[in-house]
Parts: sequence; C-alpha cells; structure tokens
Amino acid sequence: MDKKRLLKLWITVLSVFLPAAVFSCPVRAGTPERTAAVPELTAAGWNQTGDLWWYSADETGETYCKDGWFEIDGAMYCFDKDGWLLENTVTPDDRIVGDGGQYAGTAQAPARSAEHIITVGEGGDVPTIQGAVDYLAYHRLDRKESPWIIQVLPGTYPRFTTKNARTGFWDPRYLSIAGTDRELCIVKDGSGEYLTPPAEICLNGTVKNLQFIATHDSAPPRLSRAPEYRKSYAVHMDFGTQKVLFDNCAFTSYQAPAIGAGISAGEEITFTNCEFSGMGEPMKQFFGDERDIYTWLTDFGAFYVHSDMPGGGQAVLTLENCRIYSKNGANSLSIFQTEDRWLPESTHLTVRLIGNHAWSDRGNAGASILIENRFEGLEIAPESSGNNFDDRLQTNAASYDNAM
Repeated sequence: MDKKRLLKLWITVLSVFLPAAVFSCPVRAGTPERTAAVPELTAAGWNQTGDLWWYSADETGETYCKDGWFEIDGAMYCFDKDGWLLENTVTPDDRIVGDGGQYAGTAQAPARSAEHIITVGEGGDVPTIQGAVDYLAYHRLDRKESPWIIQVLPGTYPRFTTKNARTGFWDPRYLSIAGTDRELCIVKDGSGEYLTPPAEICLNGTVKNLQFIATHDSAPPRLSRAPEYRKSYAVHMDFGTQKVLFDNCAFTSYQAPAIGAGISAGEEITFTNCEFSGMGEPMKQFFGDERDIYTWLTDFGAFYVHSDMPGGGQAVLTLENCRIYSKNGANSLSIFQTEDRWLPESTHLTVRLIGNHAWSDRGNAGASILIENRFEGLEIAPESSGNNFDDRLQTNAASYDNAM
C-alpha cells in the first residue's frame, strides 16, 4: 500500500477516534522552539535534540510537524505546539502516548474525580506522572479553588515537569503528588543532564512518599545541551514562586547535588523527614567518554540552594528531621546569597533548621555546611536546633565555610 492510500486509511480511522487530529506538516522557519541547543545538522525525518525528538520534512528543518497528530511511516504521532514529540504523557485531546510517542489508548475521566484524585501506574487512570500533570492542565483542574492529588502507585516512572502544558508557562500549579510507598514509588532519569532531571517542580501543594534518582546510565555519547560542568540534580526547582512541602521523600544524584533550588520572593519551601544523597565524583574527564565528566556542583554537597530575588522580597526555607549526605562534596549542605540577585535593603530569607543530620565523607569537619551571610537579610530562625551542626550556625559572619 502506498503512503497516500495509507494516509487516507489513517484519516478515516482517526476521524472516529481522533477528531482533532492534524495531518500535514506546516511550514515554519527554523527548528523547534525550546531551551535546548538545536543540532548543527538537520536530517530529513526524525531529529533528536538532547532527549527530545522532532520530525522534519526535509534537510532544511523549515518544514516540520507541530501542534497535532501526524502519520509517519504508517504510525501516528502527536507533536506539541513547538514541534516536539509528546512521549509518556496525555495529549491535548486526551490520548495516552508512551515511550517513543506511540498511541497507547484514551484517557478516561479519573475514577475518583469526586475526590479530586487521579491515579498513576498499572491499573491507574494514566500510566505516568507526566500524563497526570498534563491531564490536569488541559482540563484546568490545577486551580486553587479545587486542588487535585496525583496518587502514584508502586512502579518506576520517567521524568516529569510541572511546567503548564496548556499555557507553556511556569504557573505555580495547585496540586499534590503522593506515592503510596516511598521504597516502591520511584522517579528516575538516566541522562545525567542538567536540563532533564527526574523532576522539575513548581507547585503549591505537597510531594510525599517518593524517591527521585538521577543517574547517567543512559547518557548519550556526547552531552551537548548544557555546559559540561552542569549535570542533573534529582529535583530542580528554579522556576517561580511556590509554597510546597516535601514529606518523606528521598533524593539521590550521582553527578550533582540531590536538590538544586533557586529561592524566589514569596516562596515557602519545606522538607520534612527527607533524605538527600549527593553521590557525584569530583570533576574529571576521560577523553572520548564525556559521560565521565562530573560537575563542580559536587562540592556543594547533597542540598544546594541559592537566592533568586533580584527585586527583593521574603522567603522561607525549612528543613526538619532530614538526613543530608555527600560522598565527595567539600560540604553536605550549601545555601548561597547570589550577589546580583540579592538586595540587602529589601530581601529577607529565613532558614529554619530543626533536627537535621548532615555529613560529608570528604568534608574535614564531618558535618560540613556552607551558609553564606555576606549580605544583610539572611536569618537563621531562632527555633533552629537539634542539628548535628548547631555549633556552626551563625548569623553575624560576613561569610563562612564550615568545611575547613
């Protein structure tokens, strides 16, 4: 059967099942729009940029599939408005697509809609966390008036981002994500890439009973989407104002701190009963194998936070009953005041540290921490106590590094 007849057949079939489908590649100058470096060469057909795929009709890259469903070599694929293939999620017309973008069924209304719960995993409403996050976005269910819970059943899940699939912006999402068992509910990414961590989170709600693991087991031969010294956190949180509680979660990265967060004005970020493991090696490179390049962020330990309040504002960071371990970092916990993003006269960051245990195998002091206090406005909350580094907490030093 030739492609024209095959396409006509697909249109007939999908007119029933995919009424919103689009079946031609629109002309668009340039390559797909996203914060990833575009390839130097474009091939006719499938192209990969980092871990993302797009489809070009010719070698120019000016005609590519976007914003709908397309028949390619006898199979149907859905692309977003910028031209990226949708994988492991729910499409805007409620179709489920798996790894590789293959059609895997239709997303039905969640069985527990009355309770505002959508389940993820085998036997659940959708197969992936990303699918649930995007389903809530498309149906505008992630609103303050009626926040939903994404209930994660036991399993190992691919990476997800809470970026709003409907708007394309980092809206703070009103939803919670809850695993049923921390030991069995795992979010894992093996790219080792800064731009594709296991989770990118910006939400107002609770994240609990989950493990986040960043390895470089499936790193491509050449990592080109970010500088070689920037590798994957287990969770990255640089994306806007949020009030979020992490409870009983575990975070592990094998090439960078387990958590990387930029604290924005108005944020309240709390971690309780969590474990952070920074397992990265000191930075090194073996020529011909770039997956052995580790990041300088390893030195910052397992928990790395920097201020991101260029216009001033207030924020609160709380760690309570957490374990913070760095295998090779000079510190285990690091909190920074970024000079060009801190106005001393109008910025106030309160850090609450209660009942935490932090240590580094490499740090000379064992419970090595680094908390900068170069600029007025950073306060260690008076109730901070019960940590194995209490004797190192101070608020009057210009700057201090307790790894020495």
